[in-house]
This record gives sequence, C-alpha cells and structure tokens, in this order.
Amino acid sequence: MNKENTKRKFDSNLDIPPLSSNNTVKDLHSDDVILGMLKNGNERAMDILYNKYYTFLCITAKRVVSNAFVAEDVVQDVYAKLWVKRMQLSDEVFFLPYLKRSVINASINALKKKKKDLVPLEHADKHIKTDHDKLVLQELQDKIDEVINEMPEKCRAVFVLSRFEELKYKEIAEQLGISIKTVENHMSKALKIIRVGLADYVKS
Repeated sequence: MNKENTKRKFDSNLDIPPLSSNNTVKDLHSDDVILGMLKNGNERAMDILYNKYYTFLCITAKRVVSNAFVAEDVVQDVYAKLWVKRMQLSDEVFFLPYLKRSVINASINALKKKKKDLVPLEHADKHIKTDHDKLVLQELQDKIDEVINEMPEKCRAVFVLSRFEELKYKEIAEQLGISIKTVENHMSKALKIIRVGLADYVKS
C-alpha cells in the first residue's frame, strides 16, 4: 500500500459492516479491534484511524515544523509506514500515543533533514580539505544525530527547534504548548546529554 494509495483510501467513505449485538460502534473503534483489522490486512482500519486522528496529528506536526504542507506530508508518511509495519505492532498498542509519538519524531527528522539540505557536508567548513577530515566530520555528525535521537521526546523537540530552527525560547514554548521555564529545563537536559554523549570526541 503506497503513499498515494493510502491517501486515496483515506479520502473514501468508510464501509462499515452492519452492527450486531457483538459488534458495536465502540467495539469497532477500539484499539484491539483496529489492531486485529490491520493485521488481517483490512484497509478499513486505516480509514478509521485516519478519521479519528488525522486532523489532530496534522496540528501536532505543524506545531513542530511550522508548515501545514510539510505537516500533512509527515502525517501521511506516518500512516503509510504504520500500514507497512502493521504486523510488527505490539498486541498492547494504543494508537493515539503511538501515532502522536511517531508524528513528533518524524517532524523532528523533517526539520533536521531540511537543515542538512541547506548546508551540504562539503560546505560545512571551508577549512575541511582532505577526505580524512570529511570522514571525521561525518562520523561526528552521525554521533550527534544518534545522541539527539536518544533524547526524551519533548527534550529532543526543544533542542531541535532551538539549534536547528534557531527559535527563541518563547517561540518554542508557544509551538509546543509549554512554559518558557520548561523549555529552559529541557534545553539544559539536552545539552547535558550532548556533552555526555560526545565526551569521547571532545577530549583534549
């Protein structure tokens, strides 16, 4: 089920089976029933998840990427990947927190990718001239990415918005719906994680 087909399916009307004493609307929309439908290859499960959460997830993504079109692309990608990886889902999955976490992570990755696209590695530092220097820089960048990806979700979001998007703490607080003090705490924690994670790279 590719991204285009996924989007087309989402735009269709739901084809819900008739209700019976053992098949109520509540049951049909419960996470365990949706999970069973997904693992059985029933694409109506995707329609249900789309109608339940799509708007909320787009709003969530837009708060991170600040662009409605990019936010929609992020959410569509998350839905498409959910379908592809449906057989790997835990039997105890709760779809709202699962999708929200996936969208936030994907939004952060979209910001990081945009920043990298604007500054190609070979132009990152005019003093980098040898292949060895470029290799060292790439290794360092990979380690930085690894450390950032291992940060707690909200901590990572604050760090990326500050360092990659260069937003002020007040702007980050408004985008994420948290206080400026909370932003400061997350940044302090993020910087500590960076220092510890890169300790081997900054030893004199």
